[in-house]
Amino acid sequence: MSELEPWPNPHDWQRYVNALLSQHHSAQGTVYQPVPDTTHGDAGLEGYSNDGHGYQAYADVATCTHAERTRKQKEKIATDLQKLETYKDFWRDLLGDCPLRFWTLMVPDLADKSVLKYAEAEAKKLRQKGMPHIDPNFRTFVRTHHDFPIAKAWIDRNHMAIWPFRPFEPTDDDIRALRTDKPRFQQNVERKVRTVYAKKNEQQVQGVVDNVLTYHLRGTDLLEQLRIRMPALWERIIDHDAVMEKNVAATSEFSTEAPTHRILATQKEYVSSLESATNRTLSDEYKNRLGWGIIGRWLGNCPLEFIDE
Repeated sequence: MSELEPWPNPHDWQRYVNALLSQHHSAQGTVYQPVPDTTHGDAGLEGYSNDGHGYQAYADVATCTHAERTRKQKEKIATDLQKLETYKDFWRDLLGDCPLRFWTLMVPDLADKSVLKYAEAEAKKLRQKGMPHIDPNFRTFVRTHHDFPIAKAWIDRNHMAIWPFRPFEPTDDDIRALRTDKPRFQQNVERKVRTVYAKKNEQQVQGVVDNVLTYHLRGTDLLEQLRIRMPALWERIIDHDAVMEKNVAATSEFSTEAPTHRILATQKEYVSSLESATNRTLSDEYKNRLGWGIIGRWLGNCPLEFIDE
């Protein structure tokens, strides 16, 4: 069994695909219309254009093998093309005299050409239904963001952090390596955890320390991905963090707030100010990952201290 790289969060992938296709069709002089899915689902389309294109975004989760991923992609094709028949009255009324000529499944990666053959076989079944919202020459495709290089470059160039970054989950080995490589950092975190959780036993204390180190590693990894792929946005985050770090260090000299409350309030303040600093281009998941990552860093590097009363 071969191990696969984790795919993006499905909601982030959906968000990215909608932005990518909006830019693509705008550059083509056509209009892309996303389909809301909060009520009764999306009826088989993520969105459609006024020149006969329909799209569906799909990123599977918890997949271990290429064979399993291929199976899931085929199931998604069958399920969503069936929806075009199930909701035929809806699509007939909505599309009017602009029937669907093409349906494209948007995935982060395509590794098995049998998915293409399967998609075309399903399209043939749909063509044979003779429905008014399906063009007689209806075709299906399976494509990735790399098939839209101009739109992808525009999103990257404008620093829109809507691309779903590969989530990083530190292993036990990563935690042990951090403890070994940065003993002072780990000692600072442990000292503060003992202050916050004075009544916890040693095993509980070390568990919380490991959690804090995990938050730090997650945030550090996301920052590095941003540095490589979106350097201008990364610079804004670094500048923001430097200013806030000075404020946190200054506050540590005087704050008598309970440590747990101070940690939570600092993380909340960080996420809120980061939203403004990045012009709201980061998803909530990324802002929170960076927020808890910075808490871990400040606990280890000492700007975030607690007064002993």
